[in-house]
Amino acid sequence: MSTDLRKNPYIAREYWPARLKKEGALYVSTRNSKTVNDHQWEVFRDSLRQAMEGTDPGRIIDFGCGVGRFAAAAREFASSYVGVDINSGAFEHAPDLPNVEFVGLPEDRIPFEDNSFDSAMALTVLQHIVDPEHYVIWSSEIARVVKPGGLIYIIDDADQSPKMGKHMKIRGPQVISESLGSVIDEDFGVISAERPNSHYLFRSRKV
Repeated sequence: MSTDLRKNPYIAREYWPARLKKEGALYVSTRNSKTVNDHQWEVFRDSLRQAMEGTDPGRIIDFGCGVGRFAAAAREFASSYVGVDINSGAFEHAPDLPNVEFVGLPEDRIPFEDNSFDSAMALTVLQHIVDPEHYVIWSSEIARVVKPGGLIYIIDDADQSPKMGKHMKIRGPQVISESLGSVIDEDFGVISAERPNSHYLFRSRKV
């Protein structure tokens, strides 16, 4: 595999561990800058807190949690947090918090029973499932483990930039919500974290 990951075919289970090895805990930062990275994720955390305020997320699953940047913010509202990711090596950088658990995804399945969670979140994650077949699989898996009526919190890029790599595919909120078997629960907003592209934030409810 080339050290320039942009030149390789995008295979998620190879790409993200390689990027983690190359860039460390900043591997999800588009600029590999701690200052930019910290600011970007703090904006997202504040947006998540606002979306959760006034709700009861209960037991929440964070799909594509990476190093668990949102664990502490989610635990302010949720009774417990489970982060899942195909790149379990990222958990070495994850926070050690009460009622917080991290679980790897060795197969294309979330290792929990149906209706195991009161809510779910996928924050700048679904945009990285570029293969249509895997997109259907993982969307179905998120929906499967969330109880009927459960809330699903989504943040994704809003614009398809020419500078985006092969590891990204932008879909609109309606497409994402429908794929999860959910309906948008309230008006969604657009947030900016001083990046070339803005982001959708919306909350939907599993039907």
